[in-house]
Amino acid sequence: MKNVMPQLTLEDRAFLTNHLTRTRDILLAEIAGLRPDQWTFRPDEESWTIAECADHIASIEKLTFSMVSKRMQAAEPNPQRASEVQKKTSWILEAVPSRHARVKVPAGIENTSHSSTPQDFVQLFEERRAALLKYVTETQDP
Repeated sequence: MKNVMPQLTLEDRAFLTNHLTRTRDILLAEIAGLRPDQWTFRPDEESWTIAECADHIASIEKLTFSMVSKRMQAAEPNPQRASEVQKKTSWILEAVPSRHARVKVPAGIENTSHSSTPQDFVQLFEERRAALLKYVTETQDP
């Protein structure tokens, strides 16, 4: 008999929608009004530009969304594993945006800049975030 996993609850969808909307608004407010020289400024050789940081956020979000949605569609449901993952939500929400400790990114997801201006980034990011929000509100995946 196949395990049946629950779908997102209304509370889950509301939480995710709120979080994704709030973090989108914060990011867009942070880059609003930047001049091109600010967008591409590199304070030192070890630091990323704002453009690279922004594009990294968009790239990682796209990669993560792709990996998660593919695994959800392909994996056999495992209620025990789902319970373990649920316990990590608060840690993820705190650790991912934290800048307390610098971490080198793994190979393949190094800093890149695809958006030559903040306006280019806004268009790309809003399209990607809209797709993610649509998935959250409409998915029937467990």
